[in-house]
Amino acid sequence: MTSDLPAPEPEDTPTHGDRRSRPNYTARRVAVGSVALAVLAVGAVVVLMVTAGSGDDDTAVTSPGWNSLVEVDRVSGDLVVLDRDGEEVTSAEGAGRVTEVLGRADRLALIGSDQVALVGLDGDDPLVVPVDPASSVIRHPSNRSFTIVVSPDVGGEIVIIDGTDGTATELGARAGQSSPLLLPETLRVDRTGTRFAVGDGRNFQTIVVDADPEIEVGFFPGIPMAVSHQLVVTSTNVGRTAELGFFDPDGDRLGLVTTERPIAGVLDGNRFVYVTEQARLLGVSIDDSSPTEIAELDIGPVDDVRPALDGSRLLVSTGSQVIVVDLEGNIVFEADGPLPMTPWDTWRCLAVGDGEPVIIDLESGDVVAELEPMPIVNVSTDGCGVHQRDTDGHTIASATGTYTPRGTVRAVVLSPDGASAVVVATDGSAELVDLEDSRRLDLGTRRGHLIFADR
Repeated sequence: MTSDLPAPEPEDTPTHGDRRSRPNYTARRVAVGSVALAVLAVGAVVVLMVTAGSGDDDTAVTSPGWNSLVEVDRVSGDLVVLDRDGEEVTSAEGAGRVTEVLGRADRLALIGSDQVALVGLDGDDPLVVPVDPASSVIRHPSNRSFTIVVSPDVGGEIVIIDGTDGTATELGARAGQSSPLLLPETLRVDRTGTRFAVGDGRNFQTIVVDADPEIEVGFFPGIPMAVSHQLVVTSTNVGRTAELGFFDPDGDRLGLVTTERPIAGVLDGNRFVYVTEQARLLGVSIDDSSPTEIAELDIGPVDDVRPALDGSRLLVSTGSQVIVVDLEGNIVFEADGPLPMTPWDTWRCLAVGDGEPVIIDLESGDVVAELEPMPIVNVSTDGCGVHQRDTDGHTIASATGTYTPRGTVRAVVLSPDGASAVVVATDGSAELVDLEDSRRLDLGTRRGHLIFADR
């Protein structure tokens, strides 16, 4: 099984203790207030695109906290919990071999070849959910829920697992389908991780399923574009144009608008903000007879468009340039280079820039850290910390500081807020590093999976 966020892989890359010279900053910040954005977005949509924008609720994006470090035995799945001082505070039994660990706060999902074992740090017995060995397992990128999605790579049944109580929802079965052909690349999820819209490849429709089994399944024409608990937006191609349909949860049509073909977008309250094939940023509400142009776009062709900062920002990538834009068409930041990793909706920061990369604050566009010209291999939960690696070694960086490990490194694990990291050497010796002052805490020998937690 694979995860959307790759775990560090063992390796024997020598690293150097000396700090390297800082790159010159050349990424371009554009003041908020600019109204030009260029996008020619691709039509493909990835699994777990979050579709609710800033108007969905008033909860601000904050960095997740941590106060514990958990080691998971790779064979037994047993847990050992350490506090910030590296002292063992509790332990728990697992449920068999573990290939990867996902987590949120004090809940962990131990991924095996044919199961997901859900474990809390409270000592309760694991909840084991069987899964298809051929499926991929990823966590829904929300800081409001611990939702796990199990899906085939091409099409079939999609299973949603509540990482807290172990409830498993088979979307196709809930829709009454004995042989579903649900398309994982069309899956849309609301910000709470409890309402799901997915394309039905057999019947050419959108199926909407709520995590609450008492709520009836909804069926809608077209492919899903956005979903919340109040609204469903779908798109149906009609020649060179498309019809955007707005529906309430009961399936009643609230509005229908003819538009240029949409590529991707987010819900901002009752307004759908999206990018079209003609490289325009448009917005439309349920009462509108036609969309409103927000910005004339001028940079395409675009490889990808992703929401961030709880859907209040769109990250637009051409493959050689990245632009951060708000929902009013104001460009917050732009830089040369591709998106280094698939962004999460909850990211507060973005590492970007080709040759001379930086970390930026997605709200203000301010540069909070300058990075080494090295590939980025992992990012913290909030996007504000990065692990970089090349043939010369490793670097860990965030807004609070930078650290370059000595010796040979097997794994680097970032804290959720990117301010700390665990560095594991090839002999298993591990250190907890505070990036602000490079203070190191000896954690002894650690050969299991490591993950930060908040007890």
